[in-house]
Amino acid sequence: MGNTSSVNFVLLNQIINRYFPILLMFFGMIGNILNILVFTRPVFRANICANYFLASTVFDGIIMFAGLLSRTLNGFGIDPSQTISALCKLRFFTTYSSATAAIWFISLACIERYLASSTSTFRRQLLTMKRAYMSMIFVILIGFIVYAQQFYCIDTNQQILGAPQPCYQLKKNISCQIVDSLFQFLFEILAPICMMAVFSSLTLRNIRNQRRRIAATQPGSIPIPNIITANPNQSITLHQLTNISNQQNHNLVLTEIKRRAQKRDIQLVKMLLVQVSDKREEYKKS
Repeated sequence: MGNTSSVNFVLLNQIINRYFPILLMFFGMIGNILNILVFTRPVFRANICANYFLASTVFDGIIMFAGLLSRTLNGFGIDPSQTISALCKLRFFTTYSSATAAIWFISLACIERYLASSTSTFRRQLLTMKRAYMSMIFVILIGFIVYAQQFYCIDTNQQILGAPQPCYQLKKNISCQIVDSLFQFLFEILAPICMMAVFSSLTLRNIRNQRRRIAATQPGSIPIPNIITANPNQSITLHQLTNISNQQNHNLVLTEIKRRAQKRDIQLVKMLLVQVSDKREEYKKS
């Protein structure tokens, strides 16, 4: 009876490792492709927050293939990273450095939304595409430095309690276990989650303050110049009327452009809050 249960459990484990990652990769690939199509639209090319989302999507795709593809191959017993030390180290390094970069890009997007929603001109002027690209490069380099220790602390063919242990941390090296686990907790969980929580709250506060200021002002229509003068004999030329009409049309166009930009900003804030909530729930489960 016990043997039957253990055989069934092994079979169930094999089925999960073989086919479940394939479904996750399929739906994850569709989601990533749709995100890339949205964030590469011309309207978002100069938007810093959208570029952070795009970078996070790319690194999420790297995590998906580095982690899920390996698990699928392992389910069929053909995963080379379980036996080849170099591939084992590279898989761990790629997975964790990409995961750290992806969540830090969401954290940077939170900071960007806070600065963009601020009433301070100085804070808004800090937002440039050059600084955004530099921050992305900085995050990637930090991830490489932090997880470089995995090329030493991760290996294959370990013997733990007499049983072979495939690609994982060096169990006999306590220092490696402490450093690897501590770096993962600090750089992949604690620091980015705290930043997302703080700057998301500050962004929501800025938005509420903006709405209060708008509600406090009396809405007024676009002023229409008074073309009736005190002197009834004084006439207004057709050229002057044309200029007045053009100015009104110009003001209407500017108002519409500003309204659409504000609508896109609100949509990005909503998407950012969804991403933050999703990341926090993900790390709570882990």
